[in-house]
Amino acid sequence: MYEGKSHTLFAKYAVPQMIGLLFNSVYMIVDGVFIGNRLGRDAMAAAAVSVPLVEILIALSMAVATGAGVLISSHLGQGEKEKARHIFSLAALCTAVMGLLISVLGNIFIHPLAELLGSTPVIHDEAISYMWYIITFSPFLLFSFLLSGLVRNDNRPKLAMFALMFGSVSNIDITFTAVIFLDMFQFQNFIHIGRPPSSFLIA
Repeated sequence: MYEGKSHTLFAKYAVPQMIGLLFNSVYMIVDGVFIGNRLGRDAMAAAAVSVPLVEILIALSMAVATGAGVLISSHLGQGEKEKARHIFSLAALCTAVMGLLISVLGNIFIHPLAELLGSTPVIHDEAISYMWYIITFSPFLLFSFLLSGLVRNDNRPKLAMFALMFGSVSNIDITFTAVIFLDMFQFQNFIHIGRPPSSFLIA
């Protein structure tokens, strides 16, 4: 299915992924700068409480994407396109069910979850507000990274890279407008979570 030297193939997939993740990291840093300088340390602390939750969601979606990607590649390499499509459908269904469960159960137990992640009475309300957006839109966040892995695995690593870059740059622009000019911390949260999957749908 793929031809070429091993180091060339490695660079073909690794370099775009590294660039995409670099842009992803940059917008997270910029988010922190905007929130910390414009909205203060309490807002920054509330956002930081949610970071482990986001990392867990990313880990879950990437685990599904990696496992599905290996199976899909194996079937495509053997010319079994129907089986590859079936694996893709199962991965999407698994991600959807997982996202819905996280969304429902997460909102039910959002207060003890916030305390478990380190929320204090001073920042609790803001942390809950931030976490609500993450939990509610977790199915979309999960699909974002699932699609990233599967698109890259479909011999289109540059498309996955450009989608990540587009999402990161657009998030910086929206964060700047929402936080700096409009003082809309909650609106920025909505865009922060809802923007990544939209970048892949557009791509």
